[in-house]
Amino acid sequence: MVEEIDRVNHENEDYKAQIEEWRMKYVEYSSLTGRIKEHLLLFVVLFAEIESLRARVLEKDKEVEEVRRSSLAVYRESMHWF
Repeated sequence: MVEEIDRVNHENEDYKAQIEEWRMKYVEYSSLTGRIKEHLLLFVVLFAEIESLRARVLEKDKEVEEVRRSSLAVYRESMHWF
């Protein structure tokens, strides 16, 4: 009978240790979950900024092309005079 009580007590201690281990993992995973959410939010903001910058670059490319064409048009017109 005493052996059975010792075995059950030992088993109980093992379970307590496992429970403590799971608690620590839960705290760690909760912390990681919060960090992942923060990073996901940052990704969304950064992707929005990238798209905004991409649109601005395309707009500037169009402006550069318009200036180039108008400069060429002025050059071509001045060539007709000669």
